[in-house]
Amino acid sequence: MHSKQYRSDATSPWWTLAAFLLLSRLATAQPPVQPEPIDPAKGVRVVLGAENEEHGLRQIDWEPEHKSRVATVGGRECRATDKANKQYYLDFNVDDRYLFNTDHPVQVAVEYFDEGRSFLVLKYDSNDPTAPDRGRSKFSEYVYRQSTRVWKTHVFRLPDARFANAAIGGNDFVLTSEAYVAGRDDLCVAAISVLIGGMQISVSPPAVSADGQTSCQVDALVTGPLGPVEDGTQGTFATDAGTVTPSAEARGGKATARFVGAAQPGEATITVRCGDEAERAVVPMLSGSGEVLDGKLVVLSFGDASGVAVTATTPGTTQSFAAPGTEARDGRPAARLDYQFTEPHEKRPQIHIRRLKPLPGLPRKIGLWVHGDNSWTQLHAWLLDATGQVHNYCLGYLNFTGWKLLEQPLGAPLWHTGGKDDGVLHPPIRFLELLIAPNYSMPEAKRRGAIHLQDLTMDTLVPVSESLVVEAALAPPKEALTTGAPIDCRVRVCNLAPERRVAKLRWQVLNEAQTVLTEEQEEVEIEGHAAAPETVRLPLPGAGKYTAKFVGETEGVRAEATLAVAVP
Repeated sequence: MHSKQYRSDATSPWWTLAAFLLLSRLATAQPPVQPEPIDPAKGVRVVLGAENEEHGLRQIDWEPEHKSRVATVGGRECRATDKANKQYYLDFNVDDRYLFNTDHPVQVAVEYFDEGRSFLVLKYDSNDPTAPDRGRSKFSEYVYRQSTRVWKTHVFRLPDARFANAAIGGNDFVLTSEAYVAGRDDLCVAAISVLIGGMQISVSPPAVSADGQTSCQVDALVTGPLGPVEDGTQGTFATDAGTVTPSAEARGGKATARFVGAAQPGEATITVRCGDEAERAVVPMLSGSGEVLDGKLVVLSFGDASGVAVTATTPGTTQSFAAPGTEARDGRPAARLDYQFTEPHEKRPQIHIRRLKPLPGLPRKIGLWVHGDNSWTQLHAWLLDATGQVHNYCLGYLNFTGWKLLEQPLGAPLWHTGGKDDGVLHPPIRFLELLIAPNYSMPEAKRRGAIHLQDLTMDTLVPVSESLVVEAALAPPKEALTTGAPIDCRVRVCNLAPERRVAKLRWQVLNEAQTVLTEEQEEVEIEGHAAAPETVRLPLPGAGKYTAKFVGETEGVRAEATLAVAVP
């Protein structure tokens, strides 16, 4: 019996069939589709409807909250959010050939239907490290609708777009009306265009002293669709307070001026015009004199519960707040919060820990030492500015155990309300409260626990004349004093300068007639941070009302604190 032999030459039936199939596929194959060229002078755009017309800009539906619906309103087909089905966002991605991982000013023109009384806002991937999620979720301005029932166009000017596909869902920007909040309406959008161009203003340092002498540099970088403005383009600068260089020629697209603050604290609005662009920058003028320093200090310790008010927003939320608690850090006390959330998400259960506290200078970053319980509970800080505007900053999730410093740069807040309602911190600033909220993506067992809160820290800009802070409180806090017994005060001298300094701390006890009864002093060495509190014992001669005055002095800088003491 002979085995069947297969030939390996081109006349073999197997090879013949394979060659035929390959040649047939090559003959019918379509050439690869070339992407549509992008004209830098026109940018990219998308027209929204049942079938989107995409020209370098894509609208993307993905998870349930980020799916759109097709609608027809005002005679136009469009895409819309759908709060009835919990779809709240419209997501967009710019062609990477046009913009990717860059640092350009960008203009985003949105055609929307003006219906309802809520707003629209754009969240985008930015180069701003102070914005939420390390810049990946920066908020634009809020555009409030007037319910005119006509199509309108708003141009969002984004000074620091990165567009590295790093926003939520791996996109570049998101539009929303936050319709998940009761009373807010859906958003209808017919078209969007994106064009490189605009002005980036930077101020260094970002604040000045209100002494009529301290200055800062103002740089305006102007970019058009095809690149920086031509050298020699005239830039003009004007201010409503203080003085500024009136004009400067652009070099490499940048025009530079010098601003000198006024002699009164407040804010200066500087208006810059160059080429076809115009923008404004606000420069805080801080109370004090001399160079503006970038310092850090402890502004509040929750180990001392005096003046703290704790409330729950819903009846089913339970809490217990005690200071000192059962944990300590560096030998210093902390407050303990026991909590339990039982209501559903729609009830918005929260715990508020309120303690109004003035903050020196211009705060840049807030932090809090927390002993976590691995519950993934959310922790927020609320700040109140000079206009009455409340700013909400998310410090983070308590997804850890043990002590940890949670910090958040004070750029664009998570949300803001009241006052100017512009998302800008207008000094002077006050700390208002901490907010504790459950994380409903976690099981019910994670909605209860116990945490400890200690020092609230602040990175802040302050004039050198204000770089020393003295704080005093009874140690421990007391409701009543014993006649004739000495009292202990906890005194902290805070150094906001970066270098180590030695300060003289002296204290006096005065009676109602302001006669000095006792006076002492000592030297304290302070790091470039807040020093540990000193315990000072004050002898009191008997019943009456007294004033304890504490004065710190170093290198020509002076600060003081007073404490009223009543002995029955």
